[in-house]
Amino acid sequence: MKYLFSLGLVVCLCFAANAQYSPAPSGGGGGYRSGGDVDRYHKEFSDMISLGITIPNSVNNISDQVYNQQTPLFTLRYEYGINESMGVGGQLGYFQTTTKDDYATDVSYRYAGYQVLGQFYYHLTELPSFDSYTAASVGYRWDKVYNEGDVTIQSIEDNVRDPEVLYFATAGIRYYINPTIGFYGEVHYGQGNNITLNGGATLRL
Repeated sequence: MKYLFSLGLVVCLCFAANAQYSPAPSGGGGGYRSGGDVDRYHKEFSDMISLGITIPNSVNNISDQVYNQQTPLFTLRYEYGINESMGVGGQLGYFQTTTKDDYATDVSYRYAGYQVLGQFYYHLTELPSFDSYTAASVGYRWDKVYNEGDVTIQSIEDNVRDPEVLYFATAGIRYYINPTIGFYGEVHYGQGNNITLNGGATLRL
């Protein structure tokens, strides 16, 4: 819940900062795009590259026997604008968890998670000056564990998940500070009723 509260607070602050100069929608449909700055919204034939961070990552501590130092899930994403409403692309993801035992310096494990996804986006123009969107993602994830020390802890060796299909739905918003650079926040809901948050920066070419 604290992740959802944090995202909601950021969204509210963005709306408050943007409200004083947001253009009103014109008649005839098209949401805010037809009456405002088109650079704020998704563009046909655009190429977008995004770097982001997802929290929490999909694995908790890999062992209760040793200290675990985790990274968030780092994401690299590409999206191509099919038209003003739809986009397709893909995402690569990576995180790692390392172990440390203060009493056994020869214990060293690195647990790495990888993912490859295909994505479909549907962009909306209902929010003033924000590119709001939904998305569906389907792909594959797998994990590896690397023993980089001299001691084997079998519970860690056995804790590697089997490779599996990964899928989730997304709701997100993006705010462009100029025609090229934007910042975004997303909520993901996937298998196992898991909820994660992703945020980062976008470069539009």
